[in-house]
Amino acid sequence: MKKALLLLVFTGFMLFASAGDLIKINVKDPAQAKKYFTTENLRVNYSCDEFIIATAEGSMNFTYTTLNKKAWETGDNFYVLWTNAENKSDYLTNIGKYIEILDQTDHYLIVKVKNKNVTKLFPSVHGGVVRINNIAIKEPKQTLSFKAPRDIDPFVSQLINMLHVNYIQTNVQHLQDYGTRNCLTSQGIEAQNWVKSKFEAYGLNVTLQNFTVNGQNSSANVIATLPGTKFPDQYVVLGGHYDSYSYSGDAPGADDNASGASSVIEIARILSQYTFDRSIIFICFSGEEYGLYGSEAYASMAQSQGMNILGYFNTDMCGYLYTGEVIHTDMIAPSSAEPLVQFYKDVTALYLPDFPVDDGTLIGGDSDHTSFNNHGYMGIFPFEDSQHESPYIHTSNDLIGPSVNSFPMVGKFAQATIASVATMANLLSAPQNLRGLSGNNSATLVMGFPPRNKLLPHL
Repeated sequence: MKKALLLLVFTGFMLFASAGDLIKINVKDPAQAKKYFTTENLRVNYSCDEFIIATAEGSMNFTYTTLNKKAWETGDNFYVLWTNAENKSDYLTNIGKYIEILDQTDHYLIVKVKNKNVTKLFPSVHGGVVRINNIAIKEPKQTLSFKAPRDIDPFVSQLINMLHVNYIQTNVQHLQDYGTRNCLTSQGIEAQNWVKSKFEAYGLNVTLQNFTVNGQNSSANVIATLPGTKFPDQYVVLGGHYDSYSYSGDAPGADDNASGASSVIEIARILSQYTFDRSIIFICFSGEEYGLYGSEAYASMAQSQGMNILGYFNTDMCGYLYTGEVIHTDMIAPSSAEPLVQFYKDVTALYLPDFPVDDGTLIGGDSDHTSFNNHGYMGIFPFEDSQHESPYIHTSNDLIGPSVNSFPMVGKFAQATIASVATMANLLSAPQNLRGLSGNNSATLVMGFPPRNKLLPHL
């Protein structure tokens, strides 16, 4: 009887998951978008500050555009393809025969794609391919107060000063030298194994998370964990993708995204030699260029396991400094992740006052932070410059020199992440289950630095 009941419940879920029409809802005020996450017979599949894509079972009593009737019954795939007005015509010339356009503006296309054509897609702009998954996404929730400290912690300052930009440069060069790290190539697997060896050399617990890109084997996510000593089931996560893509020829991917992956590796080298109250997870994702496949696989797993991820810090393209600009970052994040954005700004202002954090206005394009936000975790994306990013990405000229032209800037990005992650990993939690006692009782709270171990050399 119990098995029959479980089968009935599962069958009912699968019927709902495969039923309904795919619709688009334009969003004028991101704060008002929250209501759609709790609307009856509506399953939100993708959300950004401009629009929502959802599966509707029946008619809705608000304004929307129907993209595809009975969307999930045919086994087709749905994507948002970000572009811009200047590139759109040429982009459509190259991919038009592989897609069915369901909706479009000057800077994005919402399309349907047959299985055989999924890997024919390619990004027009950074992070330009985003897969719409047949899942109900969640709004990010804050499970810890992100109140940044007012005073500098000498331990965090020490961590910041341990960063070696020349180590990052060596790692970028190594990743560049593969020629390509496309997730469907043997070089992608070689890069995966090299990243794994780096994390293991730092004494971290390393696992590979395998996934497929539309049925094709991909290089894996490389996940390294530093267990927390007080709250091991609370996690601070940082990451960046290591796969690369080129329209033609080699795909060295120095800025996109050897710069970010190499920064994650260098941060792991430093933080792995200390203990922290909360667990820290370092991830080098794969499959980002084909539609955030790797980070989607991880964030989906984290949600299904009920992981308490306090925040995700993404590093993707941090090496190109536009002529005449000062070293800075443009912050890309949905409005729902604003508490984490403010935390990053406050920590950076405290420890790196010469590193401005501006609000980004990246119209089109995406990165792995989106997968976390879609699964109920706050994720942010400090970016090199939302208006003047490297013009060499996705070409054979994404190299150290033309594309990664400022390793001092790469270093600043990494230092800001070190400060944010270390601060969050050791944030004080409110005492639990305290009771007041009569009389003149007092207690003294003594704070100390985490144990310091001998720092491993760069490998």
